Amino acid sequence: GVPDKNDGFTARMMWREGGLAVQYVYYQDQAESCGDDFPWMVGRTRAFKGGEWYSLEHRLVLNDGDQPNGVVQAWFNGELALDRKDVRLRAADNIPIDSFYFSTFFGGSTPEWAPPSDEYVDFDDVVVSTKPITH
Repeated sequence: GVPDKNDGFTARMMWREGGLAVQYVYYQDQAESCGDDFPWMVGRTRAFKGGEWYSLEHRLVLNDGDQPNGVVQAWFNGELALDRKDVRLRAADNIPIDSFYFSTFFGGSTPEWAPPSDEYVDFDDVVVSTKPITH
């Protein structure tokens, strides 16, 4: 659900139908009950295609206190794809980034979300850094 003032946030990279790349964000001002999609559409739409490798980079900067000035950015093969600088990720300065969680997940919580066949994805060279990696 929507985070309350004592909760943190999540900012997950996801792909939607047709491989459309989005950042799926739970944050203080989300419109949807289960998080909002921030499409990767700076300049053009970004979508994943099977059988290809991609270089992806995410940048998060926490907002100040309760201000809507948090940063959520993403680069797709070194090209800026998402550039939000108006996000209220948290409601107070005492809510830090306290973990990096990496997982994959397909669908929802009921059988109709299941894929029609086995699905595979490969990940390589995962890096956490305080400096840019691809740009």
